[in-house]
Amino acid sequence: MSTLCWNVQGMGSPRTFKYLSDIVHKFKPELVFLMETRTSIVKLEALSKKLHMEGCFGVGCEGKSEGLGLLWTVKEDISVLSYSKHYIDCIVQKKNQLIWRFTGFYGNPNHLKRVHSWTLLSRLSSLFNGPWLCSGDFNEVLDHSEKLGGAKKPDFLIQNFRNALEVCDLFDAGGVDSGFTWWGNRGAEVVKERLDRFTINLGWKGLFPDCSVEHLEMWGSNHRPILMHNTKLRGKANQRRRRNVRFFFEETWTTKQEFRERVNDSWSSYSGNQNFSTMVRKLKRCANDFHSWGKEAIEDLQKQIKEKKSELISLLNSPNLEFQ
Repeated sequence: MSTLCWNVQGMGSPRTFKYLSDIVHKFKPELVFLMETRTSIVKLEALSKKLHMEGCFGVGCEGKSEGLGLLWTVKEDISVLSYSKHYIDCIVQKKNQLIWRFTGFYGNPNHLKRVHSWTLLSRLSSLFNGPWLCSGDFNEVLDHSEKLGGAKKPDFLIQNFRNALEVCDLFDAGGVDSGFTWWGNRGAEVVKERLDRFTINLGWKGLFPDCSVEHLEMWGSNHRPILMHNTKLRGKANQRRRRNVRFFFEETWTTKQEFRERVNDSWSSYSGNQNFSTMVRKLKRCANDFHSWGKEAIEDLQKQIKEKKSELISLLNSPNLEFQ
């Protein structure tokens, strides 16, 4: 089982939804917690269906930086206990009667009001004594090392966050890459912080001793998605083989110089009466020919996209990045 948390900063962008869809397809998380959806509950439910999730609970947005969503698969029995514009609290019950608690949390973005978030977190902790996974965008760091650029973070804000986790018996679950999860610009200076994290208590760690956290690439939002694996990460050798898929014509093939020549060669491979049977054979021949040639063209395009994304990510991670 795995849990995905991501501050999407609005679901209106096709790029954001495409990346979310790719993550869900690749990792198949049973729980997906989204923050700053900036969309209605009706649209969130439609999004859930597109992602082939079986359950959905949303908190509608009232401002530009609000809106929460919790999606889950049919494998889990989810009971939502309470919610507000800053959290969704639920109980997860497996078929084997394993029960634990999940809280998707969104810390107040206003540092002057953030103390109210910690009061809320403390109140939530008093309502359940079992295994607890609490994650999201806390809008705060636990240490000065989790912030790069900009003005120094006031010590009392960091200490308030530490105290809140201690009162709740929660601790940071770490990560394969515990680097920065958010970046933005303050004037001409780039600021990076680790605002998004998974926190757990000893009860949850006891249930899933091999749990691990993975920070995914930043794309479609200036927050990185974070993923909690309840079990050890599988190596590539253990991953499922992809099934053969139907043939789809790609419009980008028409931009290749050799496209027209290949169509003519495939189409002229059959002669004789121009009946329906011949037409079917010609179409099948075109599909077979394009399957290999088109795969090379698409892989070349995908390689270029991957290289450009890597260049962009390297640029975003560069300590010398500046905005003019």
